[in-house]
Amino acid sequence: MKRLFSVTFVIFALLLFAGCKEKNEPKFRIGVSQCSSDEWREKMNQEMIREMLFHDDSLIEIVSADDNNEKQIADIQSFIDRKFDLIIVAPNEAEALTPIVKKAYEAGIPVIIFDRRISEDYYTSYIDLDNKGIGYSAAQYASSLFPHNSQTKIFEITGLSGSTPAQERHRGFMEGLDSFPSLKLVASVDGEWDRGKASFLADSLLSLYPDTKLIYAHSDNMAIGVSELLKEKGREDITILGTDASPGQGMEAVRDGIIDATFIYPTEGHRIIKTAFAILEGEPFEKVVHIPSLSSVDKSNAEILLRQNDLLKEETNKVLLLDEINDQQETRYKNLTRFSNTILVLAIVLALILFLFILLLIRNRKLQRELELQNKTLIEERDRQQKLYQHLDEVLVKEDDFYNRFINIIKTQFADTSMSTDSIAQQLNLGPAQLTRKIKSLTHFTPVEILRNYRLEQARQLLLSSDKTINEITTEVGFSSPAYLTKCFREHFGMTPTDLRNS
Repeated sequence: MKRLFSVTFVIFALLLFAGCKEKNEPKFRIGVSQCSSDEWREKMNQEMIREMLFHDDSLIEIVSADDNNEKQIADIQSFIDRKFDLIIVAPNEAEALTPIVKKAYEAGIPVIIFDRRISEDYYTSYIDLDNKGIGYSAAQYASSLFPHNSQTKIFEITGLSGSTPAQERHRGFMEGLDSFPSLKLVASVDGEWDRGKASFLADSLLSLYPDTKLIYAHSDNMAIGVSELLKEKGREDITILGTDASPGQGMEAVRDGIIDATFIYPTEGHRIIKTAFAILEGEPFEKVVHIPSLSSVDKSNAEILLRQNDLLKEETNKVLLLDEINDQQETRYKNLTRFSNTILVLAIVLALILFLFILLLIRNRKLQRELELQNKTLIEERDRQQKLYQHLDEVLVKEDDFYNRFINIIKTQFADTSMSTDSIAQQLNLGPAQLTRKIKSLTHFTPVEILRNYRLEQARQLLLSSDKTINEITTEVGFSSPAYLTKCFREHFGMTPTDLRNS
């Protein structure tokens, strides 16, 4: 009965598990390592999340390194350790991030590089944004603001010097200025994408070049920092150009007159996710995707672009809300399905228990009848066996006396190396063959085996309780030589006397 109930419990557990189990493991896991956090990257993140709505069986995890190489290396290593299916990386600095990206790539994990480059081609796909074109456009825009018959002084505040966007924007800006000799770049300094540092550098440069007419910053964040400084100094005569044109920062700054213009740096979050799934699902994709630079944003179009973005954001929020409602409905459906499955499992288990209970009743009745017959037979057998037991008791008493005399001879004479079956048989007034048969019928061992085993046990005790040598113990327990003792000891105990003493 106990076994049947155990089986019932196991069946119940398996059925319940089968009814409640859900497949929560995502089809693909995509890790995104952003080098920093700002409005432009937040817009890109939202685009990637929005595109992931078309792949609700997969997971995306986005982390930011906050402009720290060590943190970004640790973030990517975490994705590698957790065996993500694909990693998307915007490297903080090319040289520093190349080794960890190479490690992921060589581990067989597809890698998409976007926004910024690494030093070598250890990637599956590279989304190339035209940073050089943005720098060139900034120079062209600057040339349209000032007459070409007089010299105009300009200084540039770059992004982090080790990052490829900063390097390429500077290169494009310089090439653009080459076409306009009247525009003179008096200084180019590294602002590290930081608003506070950009403001500090602008203050220092203005003390050196007070007649500067234009400041070009590689990000809107730095451009806004410069604008705040100029406002404090009352220098409204200086034109400020930024880069990125993110709706939550750059475009608003242009619309509100904080900076004069910015240049659109496309985020392409949707394209990155589409490329990721093309790689994961074995579809065609481009190794390098070139995204051309877009137009500038100034007072003439900032308001229109912001309204378009607001409409897009509103539609996105509606889609996200519908997705949330869909998730809620799906959760309710799963809960109802789980409840229904549980009820079904319980019904099956109850029916199984009832069936087993009936089987137990039938089996118990059968067993009772069999037991009654067995009891009757046993009672009869008991009476027949009583006389036999009495006779056996008398025999065993006699045999016990014989065996005790035999063992006493072993215990008192085991050290005698000449002791044998013949000598023992002679002391017991028996023939050697008769002694062997009798002892073997009682113990299943021959007299020689019992003697040898007793000697080995005495040797074992001496090894553990004394400092006597093997030779001394050999003589004391009646073995003919240390070699024979060692051989028998290994066969009996599975180790040599030396092994036992060492252990």
